[in-house]
Amino acid sequence: MTEKKLNLIDTLLNLVPVLLAFLMPVFFLPITSEFFEFNKFALLAVTTSVLLILWVLSMIQNKRVYVTRSVLDVGLVLVLVSFVLSSVFSVHKVSSIFGSYGRWFPSLFSFAILLAFYYVVSANLRSSLRTVYYALIAGSTLSTLVALLSYFGIKLGSAVYFQSVNFNLTGSSTTAALVAVVGALLAMILMIRTNTQAIKMFLLQAVALNMLGVALLGTWQIWTVFAVGLLAAFYFLPGDTIRSNKTLLLALGGIFTAFVLIFAMPTTREVLVNSNYPREITLPAKESQVVAFSVLRDYPLLGSGPSTFYLNYPNYKSLAMNATTYWNVRFDKPFSEAFNILSSLGLIGILMTALFAVRLLKVVAFAKKSEDNSGLLAAAGTGLIVMSAYFLLAYANVLTAFLFMLFLATSVALASVFKEKRVGEDVSLGISSFSSDSSMSILNDLGERKEIFPYIVSAPVVGLVALGMFQLFRMYSGEYYIRQAIAAAAQNNGSLTYQMQVKAININPRRDAYHNAYAQTNMALANTLASKPDLTDQEKVTIQTLIAQAIRSSRVTTETLNPTNVANWETRAFVYRALVGVAKDADQWAFFRQATSLKPDYANAHYNFGHALMKLNAYADAQREFELVLRMVPADTADYTKASADLETAKTMAVQAGSKAQPTVEQLEGSAIPVNGQSDAQKQTQESLIKPGEEERIESLPVNSTSTTTPSAPRR
Repeated sequence: MTEKKLNLIDTLLNLVPVLLAFLMPVFFLPITSEFFEFNKFALLAVTTSVLLILWVLSMIQNKRVYVTRSVLDVGLVLVLVSFVLSSVFSVHKVSSIFGSYGRWFPSLFSFAILLAFYYVVSANLRSSLRTVYYALIAGSTLSTLVALLSYFGIKLGSAVYFQSVNFNLTGSSTTAALVAVVGALLAMILMIRTNTQAIKMFLLQAVALNMLGVALLGTWQIWTVFAVGLLAAFYFLPGDTIRSNKTLLLALGGIFTAFVLIFAMPTTREVLVNSNYPREITLPAKESQVVAFSVLRDYPLLGSGPSTFYLNYPNYKSLAMNATTYWNVRFDKPFSEAFNILSSLGLIGILMTALFAVRLLKVVAFAKKSEDNSGLLAAAGTGLIVMSAYFLLAYANVLTAFLFMLFLATSVALASVFKEKRVGEDVSLGISSFSSDSSMSILNDLGERKEIFPYIVSAPVVGLVALGMFQLFRMYSGEYYIRQAIAAAAQNNGSLTYQMQVKAININPRRDAYHNAYAQTNMALANTLASKPDLTDQEKVTIQTLIAQAIRSSRVTTETLNPTNVANWETRAFVYRALVGVAKDADQWAFFRQATSLKPDYANAHYNFGHALMKLNAYADAQREFELVLRMVPADTADYTKASADLETAKTMAVQAGSKAQPTVEQLEGSAIPVNGQSDAQKQTQESLIKPGEEERIESLPVNSTSTTTPSAPRR
């Protein structure tokens, strides 16, 4: 019976990584505010937890604690330490530990999950090493196929998110192109080392389809990564092996030639190439360098903390960005992961990462092992080089980090299989020391302790898994409720929107974006109710309650949760601006001073500040703000025309002043005061200039307002 249990556990430990390798490139769910990256993160977390439990059961059944020790261990532990230290001293601990909203990697939580995935796979994946690559190729090819169908305008369904012109299963056109690179290179390598005809045909088709994806979806960064990967593949594969597969080489050469001819001929290029295909917007390398080194100047040792670039960019971006077409884009990722490490982990993180990179070179060098006839070492080595090159040219996300860790884990597992002890070897952990399987004298003499030790190790592992799953449940539930709120808002159901936002805040109160959306919904509902004639006393109390809740939520985000986020101050300013004419001291709060201080070159803050001043009859001050806006936006844009018109209005209007006996903001927040004649509800500012009063419908949570991408679907 015990042997059957061991066989079942071993089978699952080899099967689950195969399923995960297939699912990660294609998995998404439209039930959370963000469909793609968050659900891939949840899938990775749940699967890793299952693998950890299976690993614990295997150790208990085998009556020994085992792991694969590798040359990477010290480097990985040092990087983890830098993540922990930077998170502890982060400018915003919640973002650093759990990820910024909509961007779940890099964070301490996600890195810890990836590290656990690496150790459990490297220690247990043996019989399915080739299968896991086949699964990854299949998932990559399916992802590329879906992206290409959208590229050519073929819709996969009637749902709204399928109608996006650049819908793909990764959530990013750049990531989809990288997945195509990985699929093409792995298929190319394994095809040369495969004797089964059916598998060869599948791999050849995978090469052709993924290369088409690389050609059509890729950017210069992707094409560079593909070229580097191609050179790496030829480096790792033995020359005699390449020369002995002339038929396959001719087939690959034919595919290359066909692509060159197709894209070189104007007639075929016009048919295939979609010049209007939306590309991902990324922060230029030069601007990323400016922000990264500015952060390093202020936080030299540990940086600003993981997942804090969305806070760094508004504070450190150069004024030159206002003269570009991306002047109103809130970037939350730098040009590449190298700049992200520089700004988020500081000098200590850079040093730890450099030490890890040096040790990684030993693993890559091992992949050149010539006596490997399976092609797996060449595939693993090529994968590591491809992902390393990608991180130098683009930023990381959950999927790309998973691919890197998968190649890392399989490389170490292969080192164990090939008995390359300098890279990786299976060891058993004892209470006193590490010892190899052939040298366990301490444990052999203490057989009873040997049986107890797996239980000692299992307890904290199970505890950490339970804690992680509890936190994931809170995160996922909050995202689910926010998605329900968005759907309700789309149907103009303010009551249900309100209820779902309350549930999201109750289950995950640390997310400032939830509180911002809740404040806006409260003001919108208060405005709708106040517009009714002949209000009852109960309705007046309800209006006051809604206003009080909006004020409290906006103060929570700016004073407690995340005072460094300019979006929180903007939301607070909108709430108080809506009270101008209702609360006599609202003018003190309606000023966008804090927003413009945190982000002095942000045109929207000055523009809305100007309109708040207009409502207060402070036309001279409003004129100054509109003049600042005109200096920040390009002269040939609609926003420039709009701000010019508002400036002329401010100049021509006579200064009028008047005051009425009105309650204070503090009174509005704390006592029931009837509100009549409430001004129009304001929703949160968008990136294009928005004049107060132009908004009409209830605005739900502003999803991905800081995204650096052109959405591939209705994402958040």
